[in-house]
Amino acid sequence: MATPVEPVEGQVVAFRRFAVRGSIFVTVLLLGCAALLSVPAPANDFLQAIQDKERVLSAAPSPRTVLVGGSSTAFGFNSAALAAATGRSVVNMGVHAGLGLDFMLRSVEDSLRAGDLVIVSPEYELFDKSLRNNTVLYQILPYMQSPDTYLHSVAERVEYRLQLRVQRMQRIVAHLMKRMVGRTTAPDMYRRASFSALGDFWLPDSTRSVLDTNRYIGPPKPAEVPDESTVRRLSTFADKASQRGASVVLLYPPLVSPAYARDSANIAGLQQALEKTLRPAVTIAGTPQDFVWPAEYFFDTEYHLNPRGRDRRTSQLIQFLQSQRLANP
Repeated sequence: MATPVEPVEGQVVAFRRFAVRGSIFVTVLLLGCAALLSVPAPANDFLQAIQDKERVLSAAPSPRTVLVGGSSTAFGFNSAALAAATGRSVVNMGVHAGLGLDFMLRSVEDSLRAGDLVIVSPEYELFDKSLRNNTVLYQILPYMQSPDTYLHSVAERVEYRLQLRVQRMQRIVAHLMKRMVGRTTAPDMYRRASFSALGDFWLPDSTRSVLDTNRYIGPPKPAEVPDESTVRRLSTFADKASQRGASVVLLYPPLVSPAYARDSANIAGLQQALEKTLRPAVTIAGTPQDFVWPAEYFFDTEYHLNPRGRDRRTSQLIQFLQSQRLANP
């Protein structure tokens, strides 16, 4: 009786199909690994500017004026004009409000020297207990020299390392999509290269840009009384600065007038509480109303000043420092 041939031939065909599919899978896997290894590290990320700011802070000769805050600080000063008027080196450390007040203070407090003047100007919502947005914090920590310094628990360290993997995969997907499409998108203005050598965020074309308050009025909606942990953190920072021979000034942030009108009662309560709890360790510069201006001074949010607003705020700070004999060392 003859041996059946069809089952054997079927097995051969099935094996060939398996081999082809396996080869395709291995090829795709190898290409994927190659893509993973070749994904370039971000070089113009907005948050990556913190590396430049840390370097400038370290190199700037004393006495220095150190500007601390979120993006309202990044947009809010002409540091070159401030340096010329005060005779001090100026470093603008402002990046993003979502990093939280603790991050902002911690990033400079160990670098302070005798004679330094620290201008702390947090956005209003940072006086509440929500001191930071971990999503933003985890995005900037890879650029910091000691990221664990900013993590307060084992749970946060685990979460941060998981987030690093997510960020890595997001970059990979974006990189692969860009290679498949074959073109890059137009550069976003929010990038590392938009910061000046002293840390100011410069928008060459924004002189013509004015905030449309009919379309956009966002935060702050601050708490009427600052969170106790926030006041405690500011007081601790002022004590550490004093021990190093540095002085601390609290400067209220700029705010577009419709946003202030909406939240004026809470801001007034916040002002009263801050003056009661922070003085005399912290000098408070003026009042919130001193920095409430119409939309023509703002760019794209209730906090971001255009060049006209930036110059006005810088001039007001210079006048205050001169009146308090804090300008020239």
